[in-house]
Amino acid sequence: MTAYGRLDSVVLNAGIERDGTDGNLAVKDWEEPIRTNLTGPLSLLGRVTPV
Repeated sequence: MTAYGRLDSVVLNAGIERDGTDGNLAVKDWEEPIRTNLTGPLSLLGRVTPV
């Protein structure tokens, strides 16, 4: 950002999944995709979006 003064685009291309279709999804297996798929992009956009 400092070198060019702006950000023209962002590609948020990360995602993981855990299979919990049988109803046996551990909390750890729930939290990891949430961190990767939601918290990661939100953190990145928060850093590059002017307030």
